[in-house]
Amino acid sequence: MDWAARLPGSNGKVGMYGYSFPGLSAMRTAETVGPDSPLKAIVPFAVPNNIFDEVLNPDGMMSPLLLTVISLMVPYLSLIGPFLTAPLSPQTFLRSLGDHLAALVGPDTSTVKLLFDAYTGGATASGC
Repeated sequence: MDWAARLPGSNGKVGMYGYSFPGLSAMRTAETVGPDSPLKAIVPFAVPNNIFDEVLNPDGMMSPLLLTVISLMVPYLSLIGPFLTAPLSPQTFLRSLGDHLAALVGPDTSTVKLLFDAYTGGATASGC
């Protein structure tokens, strides 16, 4: 959010929209940012009601491959914007990359821990 709010020509306000996963990403982002965030509006549509049952567990059969691919690749899609502006703002790109790498291996809700819990039925899997 902060990256988009600081782009040249920006008024500091950010909006998100999307169909399917981008809409879900907008919803999840909105629920995690604070009231002082640059995010001011979202327009999600056609998002799954229960991502586990509708995406990762279709027809009652969990897809470990899909779970792993989505968990490891999707969070890094948000690096596309900072990557494209890296020549103009290398500090912003490096900060974004550092944040993403920390989220991958952080102590409590890292991607690696969430995947491990999903496969083993651990603590964070019960929230699915």
